[in-house]
Amino acid sequence: RQQEQIMRPRDLPNPTVRYASPFSARGGGGWNASTSALVILNSPIAMTTTAATLSTKNDVFEHLWNQSTYRVCADGGANRLYDYCSCQQRQEQQEQQSS
Repeated sequence: RQQEQIMRPRDLPNPTVRYASPFSARGGGGWNASTSALVILNSPIAMTTTAATLSTKNDVFEHLWNQSTYRVCADGGANRLYDYCSCQQRQEQQEQQSS
C-alpha cells in the first residue's frame, strides 16, 4: 500500500501568492488616512429604538456605513445587510400606512 503524500505550502511550486488590494486606486492614489472600509460579517446587525423619533435603527452601524469609503460583505454579511434593510423598509411602509 502506498503512503498518502501530504502537500504543505512550502512544497508547492510557488508558495508566494500576491493579491491586488481592492482598496488601491487605479489612478495611483491608493490607501490613505481618509479611506476606510466597513466589513460586514455573518453577525446580526442590532436594531435599537430611538425614543425621540420612535424609529428602529442602529445609529452606530449607519454612522460607520456613511463614513466608509468601501463596504464589503463576507461570510454571510450580505444576508445580514439584507435583513437590516428589509426591517428598515417594513418600518417605513408601516409609518406611511399609519399616517
